[in-house]
Amino acid sequence: MSIQAYDADMVEAPGAETLAAGAVANLWASFGSVWPLWSALTLAYAIAAAAAEGLTGLAQAPALIGADLAAALVSGIAIRVLLGRGPAAWKPDAGLAAFTGLVGLVAVGPTALLLLAQPPAHAGSQAELSAYTTQAGGAAVVALAILWAALRITPWPIGRLVGNALMTPGRSWRLMRGVVLRYAMAAILLGAPVAVLAVMVAMLTKPQGHLIGQLAVTPLTSLMALLAAAVAVEVYRSRIVVAPEAE
Repeated sequence: MSIQAYDADMVEAPGAETLAAGAVANLWASFGSVWPLWSALTLAYAIAAAAAEGLTGLAQAPALIGADLAAALVSGIAIRVLLGRGPAAWKPDAGLAAFTGLVGLVAVGPTALLLLAQPPAHAGSQAELSAYTTQAGGAAVVALAILWAALRITPWPIGRLVGNALMTPGRSWRLMRGVVLRYAMAAILLGAPVAVLAVMVAMLTKPQGHLIGQLAVTPLTSLMALLAAAVAVEVYRSRIVVAPEAE
């Protein structure tokens, strides 16, 4: 008997708690394979933090964009590992390149908006502050729109990653109808405690200088990226069902 994958658009998606629990269980069970990825991404974030130290505005762009691309690459390998692809998960192929490019491109958008919306270095006039507030608000709205659209087409880059050529942007959009909020809530459930811990670590290391604080939180930042990848795996599994094919 062979197996056939089909879309689960008529199946009720699991709740945020179920997605989060499944992500943690899968990540823990695969930790032996995932920890090198955690270490590699932590190193990439540390290099980016050191490269961006002392810079402001768009001067930080190369370091931050490099970190985004590293996170996309590591997330792609992690997703393959969590989907049980074995040694093939590490293979540098067209699928991994496509995933890295797509996810990296999506991540670069909010990063660029963040850099463009940074506050002025010196206190300006009321008009300048008002213009900055408007610009920052607009950037935040656009960044949220990009994030929502990215969540809505999540199965597409994962499909490219694992060789599912039938997973198109349109099909992904349809499959994720009504699932985006649950996906986001699951990611928040897992990421929020780690983010709070990162803030505490940054505050505790603040006396040692800004760079030390940035380096101290890199393991937690990379952990949040891996948790997000694990949730994406659970979402993908809930939307793509494998069932027996009639003989």
